[in-house]
Amino acid sequence: MMIELQGMHFHAHHGCYAEEKITGNAFEVSVRLRPAANPAPQTDNIADALNYQEVYRIVAEQMAQTSNLLEHVAQRTLTALMNHFSNLEWAEVTIAKRAPAMGGLIDRAQVTLAQERAQAQTNVTAEEMQSLERLITNMRRIRRECPWDAKQTIPSLAQYTTEEVYELFDAIMDENDANIRKELGDLLMHVLFYAVIGEETGRFNLAQIADGVNEKIIYRHPHVFQPKGTITPEEVERQWEALKLKEKGGNRTILGGVPKSLPPIVKCQRIEEKSAAVGFAWNQQEVFTKVEEEYAEVREALQEGDPDHIFEEFGDLLFTVVDAARAHHIDASMALERANRKFIARFNHVEAAAKAMGRSMDSLTREEQIRLWKEAKKAMQEVAKEHEEQK
Repeated sequence: MMIELQGMHFHAHHGCYAEEKITGNAFEVSVRLRPAANPAPQTDNIADALNYQEVYRIVAEQMAQTSNLLEHVAQRTLTALMNHFSNLEWAEVTIAKRAPAMGGLIDRAQVTLAQERAQAQTNVTAEEMQSLERLITNMRRIRRECPWDAKQTIPSLAQYTTEEVYELFDAIMDENDANIRKELGDLLMHVLFYAVIGEETGRFNLAQIADGVNEKIIYRHPHVFQPKGTITPEEVERQWEALKLKEKGGNRTILGGVPKSLPPIVKCQRIEEKSAAVGFAWNQQEVFTKVEEEYAEVREALQEGDPDHIFEEFGDLLFTVVDAARAHHIDASMALERANRKFIARFNHVEAAAKAMGRSMDSLTREEQIRLWKEAKKAMQEVAKEHEEQK
């Protein structure tokens, strides 16, 4: 039995333009539902198969949150229906935005999405569910019973969360799976900590956090959830940036989403990735020409001796070198960190060799420093080779 609810009308005071936010938007929604097993096979009465009012209520709740992203709302509505009616085998939602407030060339925008029960089923194991439930329970308990945890606020946790992110970065650079697992656990604890605080204050809760990221995943991966052919990784990146702009109603700039507080080299990389995603970038051949040009400009600035100009040109050179890394699919931040660690290891080796000679680093001649450095480099290469052979 197929259940069809056609032409339901809703109104929402949300929009990406000022006029729409005032006048609101009119939506027309149609739903087709197929229960896995019809509980009332001898009747065509919708109420006997599924509660019509419940369907209407669920759709109305989702439409009340809409912000003109029809695909987003349609998927969210499908998920809500599947979660509420356990006997649904298949569902289809059609959402049309009627007479946009801004008028113009479009009289009607419409999207139709369908979902099978198999797509809504979870692959989460019982062990995973038990572990998460236990962790959530423990977080709520320490919030109530631990004096230190009880006094924390969202702003007070921010510095600790930042530290955890850098500790995870260290573990990844060390390729230490045990530490990666530990640091990921610490980050998960922080996410739950924020959720518990938000729940207490009525600002947000864990379900809303999870629902929000689920909606984002579905909306930004149409090639997965509503597949229409193959897509390359490069096309995925371009699609991702285009959807992010659409998600904000077209009011955001391409680089507007780059956090101001990112470390400079990471921010540089994100700026270049985002601009490249819309085709504004040097290719692999061109970028090294730009590196050479910037290097020449640094040398010219050094000859001129203007401190401000030197400062500016060194910044341009660094920016272009990071772009060269991006063009060759290299994470500049991680590459630089590997270079940092390599230098530290070699320098420590030189320092140890100097101490073995009864010397301090600053007492070594330039020739001695270079000799010990070459020895350190050779020793490190041999260690790396042995490590690789052991793998």
